[in-house]
Amino acid sequence: MEKLEEEKTALPDHASNEVEQELIRQKCERFTKWCQSLGIMHPKIDYPWFFESGLIGCRVNTPISQREAFLFVPYTAVLSADRCWRDPDLKDFYAENPQLFKNENRSNGNNI
Repeated sequence: MEKLEEEKTALPDHASNEVEQELIRQKCERFTKWCQSLGIMHPKIDYPWFFESGLIGCRVNTPISQREAFLFVPYTAVLSADRCWRDPDLKDFYAENPQLFKNENRSNGNNI
């Protein structure tokens, strides 16, 4: 069990086999549910999307016009390290992905 937890936290941004793909899908699904609970919307984007190479990203499901918004994020959904530690849903995500919260990834203050 301990080895599985190590592998789970060390997953890359792409899947090299079906087991990795499933673990990444589960992680993305948790994140997507959290985003939806905050009112984050992306009606013209499918996420996560697994490409043939194993790369994970998103896919446009409907044409997006020039200057048309395709991602809607309420101000209340801004992430900070402090918020992650206090939020029961984000605490695990924060602990599993410390590389996302390093100083070089911050644009100002605690926000990523």
